[in-house]
Amino acid sequence: MLVTVPVPAPRILLLGEASSRPAGLERSLARSGYLVTEAEGLGPPSLPPAPPDAVLVTTARADERLAEALAALSGEGWRGIPRIVLLAAAGSDQVARALDLGADDAVSGSASLAEVTARLAARLRRQAVPPESREAAWRQELMFDILEELSASLRSDTIVETLVRRVGLALELPKCSFLLATPEDRYGRVVAVCERPGARDLRVDLHRYPEIREALRSGRT
Repeated sequence: MLVTVPVPAPRILLLGEASSRPAGLERSLARSGYLVTEAEGLGPPSLPPAPPDAVLVTTARADERLAEALAALSGEGWRGIPRIVLLAAAGSDQVARALDLGADDAVSGSASLAEVTARLAARLRRQAVPPESREAAWRQELMFDILEELSASLRSDTIVETLVRRVGLALELPKCSFLLATPEDRYGRVVAVCERPGARDLRVDLHRYPEIREALRSGRT
């Protein structure tokens, strides 16, 4: 009996200015079998739960803003993830400038969508870092990202909300909450909810959640 295991679609993180993207770019990537996650702007993106297989940065020109964007994609977690720049401006000087700024590949505005997807495919074929190593480095990058955000928080409630939100993101959880209670309590207090950022100080009857009572009693997950 022959069993075929489906190969997961390559994940592409699409960054940059939407106005600099050629018409039909997202549709072309999807038709080529890529799973696209978009992030608006050239600032440091919020890290997705899983590492992308490649980053496609769209921008008008190869300038200081592009240099800052590429620098933000140079941490340990981004090691081995190709960064391809798609420039709205035409000209070989712009391509050369983007490469000098740190791009792994660059395409000028005169390139066709077929060329863009072909360059992505070529880069992914030459992927040097094993998926296992990339996943481990990405989890570490997520944790560093959480700590960096926490260090900027001064209020304790903001710190707890950040922890809940980022842990839920890192572990790809549909629900994640922070609850305060002791084994003797009948009621617990939820102080942060991942899926409801504004919710806090919610009273919870622990008799309705025997799994929580058992975790409190045993001290185990």
